[in-house]
Amino acid sequence: MYRLLFFIALFSASYAVADQRDPRLSDLFDNLQKTKNVFEAETTERLIWDIWLQAPDLKSDQLMKTGIEAMAVRNYAVALKNFDELINLYPDFAEGWYKRANLYYLMEDYDQAIQNLNQTLMLEPRHFGALSLLGLIKVKQNLESDALGNYEKVLAIHPNMNGMKDRVEELRNLIRERSL
Repeated sequence: MYRLLFFIALFSASYAVADQRDPRLSDLFDNLQKTKNVFEAETTERLIWDIWLQAPDLKSDQLMKTGIEAMAVRNYAVALKNFDELINLYPDFAEGWYKRANLYYLMEDYDQAIQNLNQTLMLEPRHFGALSLLGLIKVKQNLESDALGNYEKVLAIHPNMNGMKDRVEELRNLIRERSL
């Protein structure tokens, strides 16, 4: 419990740059990997997402928010316009690529989604959200072995990610059944 309070206090500190390069992430990822407490893992995960979502400045923050809101109401053209502009202005902001990957996934443009996920992972190799979405796409493409590899990478980073152990087990069983 004290460790969780330490991370919340650490998170409360103000940083000018908060993205995948944020110095707080290292300790948060260490905690995410080591904790056996599901509540602590979920809290740590939320702190990581909060850092990842912090855009570089007010303009990029507005582009991110507008893109997310448009995506939520299925206004994909507006979402794409905002995410494109965000990425053009800040090509090193991993979460911009990840959000656009989510949009392409919703649009069922899996090739574009994969390209954006690969860019996300190039900028932030620990991005368990990107690895998870990549696995989901691979399942939809009937590439279960590839999906399993992605999901296993997620568990190496975030052993307590909600539902991931079940997905891994289901895929292992499916692959085993198909090999018989």
